[in-house]
Amino acid sequence: MKIMLIQPDRRRHRSFLEQPLAIAILAALTPKDIEVEFYDEGLEKIPYYRKTDLVAITVNIFTAKKAYEISREFKKYNVPVVLGGIHPSLVPEEAIQYCDSVAIGEAEEIWLKIIGDLKINKLKRFYVSSGRAELDGILPMRDIFKGKKYLPYHLVEFGRGCRHSCSFCAVSSFYKSTYTHRSIKDLIREIKGLERGKLFCFVDDNIAMDSEVTKNMLRELCKLNVKWMGQASTKIIYDKELLDLMAKSGCLWLHIGFEAIDNQTLKRYNKHHNLGVDYGELVNQLRERGISVHGTFIFDWKHSDQLIFSRTLEFALKYKLFYAGFNLYSPIPGTPLYKELLLNGEICSEPWWLIGNREFVNKMVGMERIKQECTNISMKFYKVTSILRRVEFKANFRSCFKALFFLFINFIKKIGCAKKKNI
Repeated sequence: MKIMLIQPDRRRHRSFLEQPLAIAILAALTPKDIEVEFYDEGLEKIPYYRKTDLVAITVNIFTAKKAYEISREFKKYNVPVVLGGIHPSLVPEEAIQYCDSVAIGEAEEIWLKIIGDLKINKLKRFYVSSGRAELDGILPMRDIFKGKKYLPYHLVEFGRGCRHSCSFCAVSSFYKSTYTHRSIKDLIREIKGLERGKLFCFVDDNIAMDSEVTKNMLRELCKLNVKWMGQASTKIIYDKELLDLMAKSGCLWLHIGFEAIDNQTLKRYNKHHNLGVDYGELVNQLRERGISVHGTFIFDWKHSDQLIFSRTLEFALKYKLFYAGFNLYSPIPGTPLYKELLLNGEICSEPWWLIGNREFVNKMVGMERIKQECTNISMKFYKVTSILRRVEFKANFRSCFKALFFLFINFIKKIGCAKKKNI
């Protein structure tokens, strides 16, 4: 029996491609007697003509349109297709229109059930996980990435989910504001088996969700002499021991979701854990430890005025963020904020993720202005004088490697902004 795993093209939303860790985990869950093939549409053509018994496609909202197109193409060859991931889990009735089966929830519990039903030719329309997955004992099968040109660092996972309930967040909705983590022993064993000398990135939505567990993990990481990056919430400012261990264990960068610099917007997004946090002090605390910050901000069409844009840009420049993202909020189906906007008639009836763009809000509420403002401040943040203004030697230019990466990523972003302006 043969199963084909597919990663839809992500290039429209990312300048470079990372190894899709979810695919490697799915391959590891597959019984050894089944042949597994993997194709990444962003790197290669998908061989629709190749004989296979099942196609499994992992899907998020930004790859949904491509995933559905791929599924339709395989259906022409009478190949059964199963769709899984966050997007199909949040909108299963939509996803089932394009495939034979939808995997709802985490794969660890349901993947073997799908394979079992495939063997007896009795695939069900929906497979639903009953709760949170058991993550121990599973090591991703990275052999499937051989020969593919991904970014030169490894993705690893320690924990999944988030206990916060931000109203815009698909992760909170998917995991129902819960969090689980792997055993530290499994994680360290996996990292020891990775190619030495390579940077690795935690894909956790919040590496510090359970601070005491994270500190125990970081103490073990300190013994390995590695370099890593990850994502954490602003709440880490309250735990100096955690910050010290992050630095000691080899953290080079952290992605921080600031989202907004005004309390009104934070409350609207139910981002209460950011309220009262001194963002500037957080950046300074990390910089003193040699950790650079990638900050992200989102703006909506209802509560964003010119002052918010200028103040956000001023903050990002003043505190010399390594790089930053200034984005128009994209309403994600299944989230509380999406449901609120839909109920209020603020979202067009057509799913914006299927019509290939983000023209999802009524023009009268000012979406075009917000999009333009996001482009404007991005261009200002990535202009040459702003890039040079953010050069500092405690974190951003702490080593030759970080200095080169700082210049590389910022000038790539600068080029991307120029292209966006000309669209």
